[in-house]
Amino acid sequence: MSDTSFETVDLEKITEDKLLKILDENRKKALGLNQKLKELQETPKKPETLTPPSSVEKTVQEENTFENEIDFYLNNLNSITQNMSEEDIMHLLPPRRKANYQEIILRLKLECMKSLRELREFMEKEDSLKSEDLDSIQMGVELERKKLETINQLLLLQPIEKEESSIKNHFVFVPTSGGNIRVLDEIDNIPTEFYTSFMTLFQSIQDGTFKGVKRFTSNVKIAGISEVRDVANQTRVVFDRIGPDTYAIITAFTKNVMQSHGYNEQLERKIGNYRSWLPRIKENLKNPEFLKEQELYEQELWNKLNSSEKGQMGGLRCKKK
Repeated sequence: MSDTSFETVDLEKITEDKLLKILDENRKKALGLNQKLKELQETPKKPETLTPPSSVEKTVQEENTFENEIDFYLNNLNSITQNMSEEDIMHLLPPRRKANYQEIILRLKLECMKSLRELREFMEKEDSLKSEDLDSIQMGVELERKKLETINQLLLLQPIEKEESSIKNHFVFVPTSGGNIRVLDEIDNIPTEFYTSFMTLFQSIQDGTFKGVKRFTSNVKIAGISEVRDVANQTRVVFDRIGPDTYAIITAFTKNVMQSHGYNEQLERKIGNYRSWLPRIKENLKNPEFLKEQELYEQELWNKLNSSEKGQMGGLRCKKK
């Protein structure tokens, strides 16, 4: 096997021990590739020797994209509780129409199996556990079993390229400090040639496929917030899950423009503004008037993105009180 290849598995012909072993081996290989890529990036290059990305760089980029998706869905998986309905759980996992559906579901199964094994081993090794600690661990075991049962059911289903999406997530639009809907203002200031790309990103949040999803983790000021990305067009939509099927839309931008105006500072400011609004947003999630208003904002968003002229369909907007 070459240094840039990752072992794949057939679920019907492999044991649990082998699955966990392959998971660890592939993770180690990914770490090695990341280190190699870092060394390549730190090596100075003369202008005349610049070349397209190497096979190692491409492999690491693809692996990083996959790991970002896994991190996003694992975070969803870790939010599952015992009393959560099957329908709510399904909203947290990838739909069958997602291109790498089976790979993600398989990886989630591996992570559940690993967690379950660690809990069992801990119970076996620790003879002096207090009864309350033992109860807590047993509850953890039961929860991991519930997750595993759901994932096993999904693995019985085959991916469907043109599946009619049964998922339709809802949007809540975050206002600016002045009360305007930030994303709608931002779309007005983005060239129309990017509208198709943004349409794809918003649709991916709505149908649960989450194109190029990444969860922020390294900066404490924005940690836990996610974005969907179109790398080719440098477009981004930043969002946060605030319910099983409800997502707060925080900001939308093209990365090259954002970088020229202080990317980190702007992102921190916009996410900080969202967090200041979050308590009021959550209070209104069952308010029919508020939800109707969000539907109007969503319709305005689609109208704008379907329009060839910026600002053509701005008449629906109401100022946020």
